[in-house]
Amino acid sequence: PCTVENFKIDALEEILIPPDITGIIGSSDSGKTLLAYSMACALACGGYFLDIKCKSEHRVLYFDCETSKDKIYQYKKRIENAYHYNSSKLNENFIIKSLVGQIDKNAKWNLVDADFQNRIKECIKESKPKFIFFDNLSKLCDNITSQIWKKINKFFKTISEDNKSVIFCHHLNKKGKISGTEDIKNLSQNIIIVRQFQQVMKNYQNIKNIDN
Repeated sequence: PCTVENFKIDALEEILIPPDITGIIGSSDSGKTLLAYSMACALACGGYFLDIKCKSEHRVLYFDCETSKDKIYQYKKRIENAYHYNSSKLNENFIIKSLVGQIDKNAKWNLVDADFQNRIKECIKESKPKFIFFDNLSKLCDNITSQIWKKINKFFKTISEDNKSVIFCHHLNKKGKISGTEDIKNLSQNIIIVRQFQQVMKNYQNIKNIDN
């Protein structure tokens, strides 16, 4: 995988090229959901993600599996105000499906379940998005082994065949490794690692101590 330092990025669409699969991965409370919402808002409004400009506006579909509707509203307003986005444009292009409290307790809430996959496909058919977000894998599937991830990856490829790009959020474990299987990284086209500032400084200090 390439890093930002290896090439110049003129637009966000140059990273999220359909039918690529992109992972936003970080420890709990590292800010990966806020980062994902920032990316989604930028794509919906043709704005900036960090310092990377979008070429144009796009339809975005976001499946949120752990954020309450009140929190989602707060995220959107913070990003909207920070970048001075047009509120009506954001609401038109950015479709959020909050699955928190919306799914039948007796139904399977699992990305490898055929019925659940069909429900997602119906949402995609209805919304006609260019970019599809899933936040996060840990809530959408228990115990992600290599075999389970290959099934999820196959589903992601299926829904991205029609000139779409899939972006998912996932956790790092306590050791700083990808939770579940390293195939999550190996079978994705792009991986964005989100680390807490304290962890970055700790790693820097460890490297400094080794150099000394």
